[in-house]
Amino acid sequence: SPCPFNGVASRALKGALAAEWNMLRAEANQTVSAGRALSAEARRVLSSMNLPMALEAFLCSQSIPESLAKRIEAWQAAGGMPELKHMMARVDDAASEAMMSVMSLDEMVASEERKARTFRTTCEERRDQERLALATAADA
Repeated sequence: SPCPFNGVASRALKGALAAEWNMLRAEANQTVSAGRALSAEARRVLSSMNLPMALEAFLCSQSIPESLAKRIEAWQAAGGMPELKHMMARVDDAASEAMMSVMSLDEMVASEERKARTFRTTCEERRDQERLALATAADA
């Protein structure tokens, strides 16, 4: 399209506007390409779950395909959402137990380190007492 500032704008301004326009066009093309790539990826993921067919069938007939209905029924027969919530609660409980075990182990390690320090100190004191006793005996 012709530049509305053809008669007024300097050659440098026209060049800058053209460069800006080309940059915006390139960014728009990149955005469109990225959108297409994301759309293709979404379709691939949906396809791996047999969902495009299910969504299309639902939109066309307002019902879900029989294969999807069977999968839903099997999930519900296996406990459905209540079972999922129960399993999540068990995971939370196991995580709490693991954390308590880690805390208990940390305390045990700290206690053993304290005992080891006490033992080393006692041994050093005894060694010093023995050296003193030997030195005193040697002087006598």
